Amino acid sequence: MAQGEFLVYRAWMLRTVAVVTVLLFVLGGWLLYEAGISQGRESRLALQAERERLQARVATLESRIRALEEEAVRLRRASEIDRVAVNNARARQAELEATNQELRRELHFYRSVMAPEKSSQGLEIREFTLRARADGSYRFQLLLVQAGRNDRRIEGRLRVTFVGRGEKGEETVPLARVSVKGRKDYPFRLKYFQAIEDVWRLPEGFRPTRIRFHARPRKGKAREWEYAWPEPASDREEGSDVETKIRPWGRGDHADRRGDGDRG
Repeated sequence: MAQGEFLVYRAWMLRTVAVVTVLLFVLGGWLLYEAGISQGRESRLALQAERERLQARVATLESRIRALEEEAVRLRRASEIDRVAVNNARARQAELEATNQELRRELHFYRSVMAPEKSSQGLEIREFTLRARADGSYRFQLLLVQAGRNDRRIEGRLRVTFVGRGEKGEETVPLARVSVKGRKDYPFRLKYFQAIEDVWRLPEGFRPTRIRFHARPRKGKAREWEYAWPEPASDREEGSDVETKIRPWGRGDHADRRGDGDRG
């Protein structure tokens, strides 16, 4: 009987150990499962927090980039405005300097007319301008001045002739063949000064070398001036106008002859 009881007791112990072992395995597996779930949850929370931090950093950087781009645009606009302002200022300065120079020249002209040098008497050509035009003609402007005593008016006529070379050699061409309006001479009537204008077109095949002006007042002595024909500008653009100003006080560009026994 004792041996039978031992066998029954031993079998019961084995079943108990097996059950406990199974329970331990189950408990261990559940604990591992819970630990894995907990660790995964913490990892997800950490990743989510890191992603939120990175998103916040990205938003901050994007905001700074937009601010810097806007600042760059403002600086470019300010720089462009400054550049335009500087260019405008320079252009205005050049314009003012040119105007000032022209005003000084005009002032000098009026002073010379109102209070001329004692050695300067009678009619003078103060300057004349030739403007070469695109159609081959010339815009002519001349300033005739009465120097010295100008308490009375001077009346008369100004004759112009052109000296140069034509198809038959040296040739002298009268104004009537050059003036587009067919004018034979230019009448003048002045106390201080008078501007004379016309349009010239040279005859075909004629190349002028000199221009002669002969002024004959109704009263007083005649005057004659001779100028070299200005060389055409070599840098003239097609279709543009080129202005050549010739002043009697330039060196070696004219000869001044006095008429009626006053030739010198």
